[in-house]
Amino acid sequence: MIESENRKGSRILDVSPKTVTFDYHRIIQFSRVIPVGEETQICIRDKESNNVYDMFHARRVLHRTAYKHRVVQIIDNM
Repeated sequence: MIESENRKGSRILDVSPKTVTFDYHRIIQFSRVIPVGEETQICIRDKESNNVYDMFHARRVLHRTAYKHRVVQIIDNM
């Protein structure tokens, strides 16, 4: 897994054979913990919805291609 920066300054998380891109620094920058009623919620700016989607999509791709890979599962069970 390799992390690099592209020309716009966004972080690129390179996971072979696919490239997963999302700017996690931007998600953190536009996240706030806000009290709502008697509980607190993590709120993210509406403009960041695509970035949040990309983050969860990257997680799905990593689980499907790396974490749940047959060889990884065999090694984990050793």
